[in-house]
Amino acid sequence: MKKRIPLLLIGTIAALWVITTFESNNLNDKEELTSQQAWDKQIRKKRAAKKAGAHKYDGPDEFALFQRGIRTKEGEAQPSYPTNYIIKELQKAKARQVAFLSNAKASATTITWTERGPANVPGRTRAIVVMPQDATQNTWVIGSVGGGIWKTTDGGVSWIEKTKDLPNIAFTTIALVESSPSILYAGTGEGGLGGADLITGNGIFKSVDEGETWTQLASTAGNVDFQNINRLIVDPNDENIIVVCTTNSVDIESGIFKTVDGGANWTNTLLSTSSSRKYQQIVATPGNFNIQYAASNGEGVWKSIDAGGSWTLSNTGMSPGGRVEIAVSPVNPNRIFASTEGVSTGSGSDLYVSSDAGINWTLVNVSFGGSSANYLGGQGWFDNTVLCSPYDEDVVYVGGVSIVKVVLGTGGSSTAINYNVEENGTGTFMSFVNFGASTFGGALEVGDDANGTSVEIRFGIGLSQKAHRFTVPSGQGAGVADSDYSYQDYVDVPFEVWDVDANRQLMVSFRDQQVDGV
Repeated sequence: MKKRIPLLLIGTIAALWVITTFESNNLNDKEELTSQQAWDKQIRKKRAAKKAGAHKYDGPDEFALFQRGIRTKEGEAQPSYPTNYIIKELQKAKARQVAFLSNAKASATTITWTERGPANVPGRTRAIVVMPQDATQNTWVIGSVGGGIWKTTDGGVSWIEKTKDLPNIAFTTIALVESSPSILYAGTGEGGLGGADLITGNGIFKSVDEGETWTQLASTAGNVDFQNINRLIVDPNDENIIVVCTTNSVDIESGIFKTVDGGANWTNTLLSTSSSRKYQQIVATPGNFNIQYAASNGEGVWKSIDAGGSWTLSNTGMSPGGRVEIAVSPVNPNRIFASTEGVSTGSGSDLYVSSDAGINWTLVNVSFGGSSANYLGGQGWFDNTVLCSPYDEDVVYVGGVSIVKVVLGTGGSSTAINYNVEENGTGTFMSFVNFGASTFGGALEVGDDANGTSVEIRFGIGLSQKAHRFTVPSGQGAGVADSDYSYQDYVDVPFEVWDVDANRQLMVSFRDQQVDGV
């Protein structure tokens, strides 16, 4: 046995040398990378760019690459699950079920299922359309991320699910055809945002009966370019002309696509040259579908004057650090606003305005008490929206973690907060602690959006509900930012919280300052 060891050792070394040489040659000749090699290559590329002075971008793209890596087998270049496989398997299961029921004998045993929840966690709703056919404006169609499409005819009092026969697809954007309001298009997927809980979609769905039933556009089914539809718009006068901005989960590329035949064929009119440059929004000028604007992550705004057929970068004066959201004033179509993850004001939230249809942009002073307002709250990559007033071109609403009304020409922005606190019989069992807050003797902090709602916290026998518990970071006091609190769990609390005006129970979160669960 001892005499064979050197021979085995030499054989092993020779085999390793052959394998190493083969892999090296294979990489040089064909560039067929395993998931680990692709990851290493991306890391080397980013390190080289950083040494060359490139801006560091530590965000959703890194997570997307990581997610792709853990879903890819060693030795393969990408995940092996085919796109659209969930719907295909669902169709197979339905076919088998029909065949089984047609051949099975009648059974005397009936199994009844009762839904047990969760019933109080609806998830994210990122798309909503108010149906114009209903003069009362009580008919809405909404797209729920991970929950499908739902419809209400009584202003949200009750809801009916319209996509029970579809797999758990993330509906994120819905557009209605103004000339034919029974027709709607819905896009799926959140891949353009990034994050641990975001859901990849699978194309575009269409309804021709006011959202009652939905079918998938065949050209987008299983098409990686349409895995995540960030936004879509439809020509108000032609249901067959659609423009979408998308992000695929394979190459993490983003592009803008246009169809003029209802989705049978698509033309790529703009393609991002960088994985960090995502087209996350597209809007048309009210009353003129030919003039469109697209928001590019970390870059600014692109403009089209031929209904999305071609694009020109239109970001003079802008320097966004991340996600960009845009809105065109319906009062003055030359007035455009852009809310961005910012680097200019130092707050992390920058608002830009253009008064010449996107040719030039100016930074708006959004401030409270002399300090720049961080309304995005550090979550502008996810929580970011902007809405123009339908009555005044100088008024715009921006939102992230907070919601702010901005009036141009007033030297900044302000929010009037009207509230009153009343204690009614709680003094014997509950005390307010002075933790340095701004109101109620230092015991109460009131948010910027506290106007117009009467809220009661009700104590008593049998009154209880669920609440989200947050704790203060270790070693920090009460004055930390909201975004620095750590989520712990979902617990029972001995009270109920109600919106008195609307007579509805509210969800509630609380800060466990002592970290004792009490």
